[in-house]
Amino acid sequence: MLELQTTALIMRAAILATGTNTAENAAETSAADLGTQAIHSLQQNWMVLVIGIALIVGAVILWHVMKNLIGNLVLGLIAFVIIKFLFGIPLPFGATLLVTAIFGLAGIGVMLILWWLGIIPSAP
Repeated sequence: MLELQTTALIMRAAILATGTNTAENAAETSAADLGTQAIHSLQQNWMVLVIGIALIVGAVILWHVMKNLIGNLVLGLIAFVIIKFLFGIPLPFGATLLVTAIFGLAGIGVMLILWWLGIIPSAP
């Protein structure tokens, strides 16, 4: 049913756009009427409500997850710079940077423990 309404609205819009309206069509439909009909065809449609709620929930969850990930990434990179250049601990640059960028503070902590245990070699 929604497909038929959508098709009818598209046909009416095409008639209006091409300017081939008869006097009867022009009196019957206008741009405002088409907009009103399009809105009314979506009202009381549960699928539109479900999609809208799902998009809002998804955006909120994505915002919280990304905010935490970005904060952890920045703190991890700051910790890496401090450990590497201020304290002079010879961690391998590429691997430590990659692990820290992905896991943040936990990544730099793991790299320090692995370096201390001798599992990863010191950087030259």
